[in-house]
Amino acid sequence: MTKPTTLTTAQIDALGYTEARKAVKATATGTWVSTANSGILKAYLKGEITGDEAKARTFGASAPTSPTGGETALLAAALKAAVQPQLDELTTRIESASTTFAEAIDELSVRMATKAHSPAPVELPPTLLSDIEAIKTGYRVVSDAASKRDRKLDELTSMVKDAIERGNSAVTAMIAPVLGITTAPTSEDTTTLCFERFCQPGAALKPVLIKGGQGSGKTYGARAWGKKFDAYIEFGFQPETMPCDMFGFGTAKTDWVDGPLTRAWRLAASGKKVFVLLDEIYRAQGAARQSLLTPFSAREIDGKLYYALNTGRPIVDPVTGVETTEEILTPKENLAVAATTNVGAKFDVNADCPAGKERFVIVHVEVEESKLRAVLSAAAKAKGFAPAVVDKIIAFWKECGVLAADSFIEVRPTTRILSEALLYAIDEADVPTSLRLLGMNIWVAETIEGLPETEQVKKVNDAINKAFAK
Repeated sequence: MTKPTTLTTAQIDALGYTEARKAVKATATGTWVSTANSGILKAYLKGEITGDEAKARTFGASAPTSPTGGETALLAAALKAAVQPQLDELTTRIESASTTFAEAIDELSVRMATKAHSPAPVELPPTLLSDIEAIKTGYRVVSDAASKRDRKLDELTSMVKDAIERGNSAVTAMIAPVLGITTAPTSEDTTTLCFERFCQPGAALKPVLIKGGQGSGKTYGARAWGKKFDAYIEFGFQPETMPCDMFGFGTAKTDWVDGPLTRAWRLAASGKKVFVLLDEIYRAQGAARQSLLTPFSAREIDGKLYYALNTGRPIVDPVTGVETTEEILTPKENLAVAATTNVGAKFDVNADCPAGKERFVIVHVEVEESKLRAVLSAAAKAKGFAPAVVDKIIAFWKECGVLAADSFIEVRPTTRILSEALLYAIDEADVPTSLRLLGMNIWVAETIEGLPETEQVKKVNDAINKAFAK
């Protein structure tokens, strides 16, 4: 299979998402290019899959056999499955009413045919008038029902078309329950899979909580996903965080200032697709965390789910004229939420209660070599460094993993510090020095005097020298 690019495999692996999509757009067209994840884009660039196969993987269907594509066939099947039972029922009712009416007319025709041979007046069948009235009523009911089905069909068509534009996971969420089918996930990364399934723009299902070690890419991944939305709002928690910091408060200059969550609710209520990141949520104390339980409990109103937020802002109820506090209702699908937290005794975090945990889909992540390599490769490329420097940093990271597991150093280097060592290095030869300056006092323990523990410093230096030896 021919590659659609002159880039080497190593160069393709080093591409970020935006760069990979740009490279694919040079040789391919279609909505799948803007919807596919990095893995699919890179597989296409390497020549491992064709454009049709890439499109099929993106939309979760078999490769298209016609210009309409697999997603169009899936849409048609979903619409038919959704409305066909009701249409069948309407057809049966119409046929039944028509049969009854036809039978009455036939009986009347027989009577009319014998009129000339009988002096008696022709009598209408006793049920004819009631049958006609029943038919009128039946057709009126059927007409109303058909009108409702038409509106439902239009609504479903709009929703599914919108889902198709957003990609496979949204299509799955919207269509699969109707069809009674499941489709394979598009991503092997657990965090991305959860975002694809539960946090699609305009099709949000449930908040996602990402737990993991320091530097495991929790916040980085959430921020990247947030770029898909109309609006992105981030709030970082501290032990001192209070509900008013999230919802809003009055000041000496103005009666009310919206907090970040209130701003998110207002935008989502106006129809915007909003992504909210609650960073380090477990740093918050009880009051702040407990205040999130009610807002993230969906409320059903007229068959539709809403998130309700009581902002605390004093208002006058326009109906009763009584002073109260403002409540904002936003359609659940418009507000996608992700939260992050570190885990472990080394971090200042507070365990959540069962009720709080139930509000989220919880996923645990760790630093993986493939993700670390992707981040470091992007940083090296930005600096103009050779790819070999990334291999050396990975080797150092692996060695430190062994040292940390055996308690020879305090903690293992994180993605953040390793990538910063590249970004802040003067040149490639300066990377080892940059690693020492940025990370040494993080990775090693302190003596009782507050100085770096000498033996652990030696272990780190030995690991650096080993990884960067010529």
